[in-house]
Amino acid sequence: MERVNGYFAVQLGLVIGAFLQHARPTTAITAIVVHAANLQRMLEVFTAQTVPLPLSKGRARELVAVLSRLSGEERLKVASPLSSQEYTALAGAVIAFQNVLASELPALNLYLISKKRAYDMSTLIAQAEDVLPKDVIAALSNQARHAIDDIREAGRCIAFDTSTAAGFHVFRAVEAVVLLYFPVFGINPPQKPPERNLGRYISLLETAGLDVKIVEMLKHLKDHYRNPLMHPEEFLTSDEAVNLFGFAQSAITAMIADQRKEREKPSGVSSTA
Repeated sequence: MERVNGYFAVQLGLVIGAFLQHARPTTAITAIVVHAANLQRMLEVFTAQTVPLPLSKGRARELVAVLSRLSGEERLKVASPLSSQEYTALAGAVIAFQNVLASELPALNLYLISKKRAYDMSTLIAQAEDVLPKDVIAALSNQARHAIDDIREAGRCIAFDTSTAAGFHVFRAVEAVVLLYFPVFGINPPQKPPERNLGRYISLLETAGLDVKIVEMLKHLKDHYRNPLMHPEEFLTSDEAVNLFGFAQSAITAMIADQRKEREKPSGVSSTA
C-alpha cells in the first residue's frame, strides 16, 4: 500500500499551463527555458512514480525528449526564436501527453475511503495500535509484538471495509494477550490444537483465579462475536467491526493492567485471596 499525492496532478497541470502561455511561435528560447526546465523536472518526477499509468509515462518521456532539445546548450547558443517546426513538435508532444493522461486517469484504481465514526483515518490505516494507551503499546511491544501487528491489520480492514477480516485480526490480538496470563498464573497453555481456543483459555484462567470482570469481558467477546464469526455464513458489518474493535481495545487494556497487577503481587498471594 502506498499513499499517492493527488495534488501532484494539479501541480503538473499548472506547470504545463504556465509553459504553454510562454511557448509561442517566434518566442525567444531564453524566454521559455526556465518554464521548460520546470516542466521537464515535473515530468521526470511523474515518470518515476509507481502509479500505474504506463501509456501516459511513455508520452511524458517523449515530451521530456522534446524539452531537452529545446533547453540543451547547443540550442541555447542559437539566438533564433522558437521555430514553427519546433513549436509543432512541442505542441504535439504536450497534446499527446494530455490526451493519453485524460484517458488513463479515469481508469486508475483510485477510491475514497469513507470515514469510520470518530476515528482518524490516517491512524486507522497506518498505525491503528495508537488507539491503545501508550503503556499498553509498550507492554505489547515487549511481550506480544504480533498482537500489535494484528491490531494494525484490523484497523486497515475496518478502514477498507473488509469488516469480517477485521474480526479475525481482532481475535488474534485478543488471544495473544490472553496467552500472556498463563506464565503469570504459572500454568501451561493447551498444546493440542483442539484445545487451543479462546473458550478453553478462559476456562483454564477462570479456574486459576482470573479477575471475574476480565472473565466476563472475554466471555462476551467469545459468545457474541468470535463463536458466531466462525460460521461461514456469518459476516461482520462495518458497524459491528467498529464495535468489536472498540470492545477489544477495552479488553486488551484491562488485561494488560490486570497482568501488571498480578505480577506485582507478593509471591504466594493468590488472585482469589
